[in-house]
Amino acid sequence: MVEDNISIAEAVRKVVLKHPSIIDALVLGIGSYSQICRYIYDEVVEELGGRNPSLYAMKMALKRFVDTLKENKEVNEQKISLILKDSQLEMINDVILFTFKRKFFSEIFTLLLRELGEGHFIHFTQGKRAVTVVMDRVAYNKVRKSIKQEYLIETLENQSAVILVSPYDIITTPGVVNYITSTLYYSGVNITQIISSYVDTIIIVDKKDGVKTYSLIESVIRRFRGE
Repeated sequence: MVEDNISIAEAVRKVVLKHPSIIDALVLGIGSYSQICRYIYDEVVEELGGRNPSLYAMKMALKRFVDTLKENKEVNEQKISLILKDSQLEMINDVILFTFKRKFFSEIFTLLLRELGEGHFIHFTQGKRAVTVVMDRVAYNKVRKSIKQEYLIETLENQSAVILVSPYDIITTPGVVNYITSTLYYSGVNITQIISSYVDTIIIVDKKDGVKTYSLIESVIRRFRGE
């Protein structure tokens, strides 16, 4: 959406914020301002409603914005490091995800309450049209025959759950989950599902990536602990 009378600085800021890789390069000081300005030029022109800014003006705006980004990053990383170094990591190696139609929520919930006692790993995620349940293999084997096929949309087996248990401040600190998911993304790990439950962050991945995911997150935690 193009805004009337938007400044060059604001246009540059809006465009850069759409490109996380550019932000990373700029904050780390490994990006050329001139090259980046040329790369984003057409997008900035679009934000300006067709006006053509000079590369010099864009470069100056970019430099000022990078100073702000670096200040924010330093403050945020300090907060993130404090949270992650005091976090604990757990893994459940064999979990199942099954997704069912939301209109059958009552039947499924009643079934699980009736068939499963305490001690099982189980989480519900409710969307507008469907509900996904994540549970450990033992729990799933107890109820699978009682779940009617007409209820189901999809079942995913051979998954692992990596659980990050953090201090309370994770609730009010931006960027913690992004820090973790970015690490996994750049390492080629696909996240099947991610669930936030109070101070627990539950990351579901393919079972073949379970140990790798655990090790990557553990290495981040250990680095912040200075180990």
